[in-house]
Amino acid sequence: MSRVLLAAIMLSAMPMAFSQSSIEVAACKDCQREPLEQKPPKRILIKATCTLTDGTVLGQQLIEVDGSMPADQKRAVAERACQPILDEAAAKCDDLATRIDALKREWRLAVLHSYREHELATQIKKALAAAPAYCKERDSPK
Repeated sequence: MSRVLLAAIMLSAMPMAFSQSSIEVAACKDCQREPLEQKPPKRILIKATCTLTDGTVLGQQLIEVDGSMPADQKRAVAERACQPILDEAAAKCDDLATRIDALKREWRLAVLHSYREHELATQIKKALAAAPAYCKERDSPK
């Protein structure tokens, strides 16, 4: 009796398995008519790595571009997206250099071995230590 029940359950499950595979085959036939390789993607994401000329990475951004664009145009879009980051880094380094130059001018005018001279020297050292690495490399002599 249990064999008959098991056979009945297996036979009832067989039509469902065949019906599911026929749906998958029908969906696959649509894919074969229009292969994905022949269609360029409409929009794609590219990762723009914002770097300085010495190779220091400042940041990365994801940018959505047209998939049919040539590589040089995609590179130009990535460069334009990185420009604000590069400008901000340059401004930060310029501000730091201006501040350190002002402290150095004041340090040179301070009385020798005075508290003010020591205080200014400490501020200069702290400002240089807190500076980003790319600012230090840019100002160092080659």
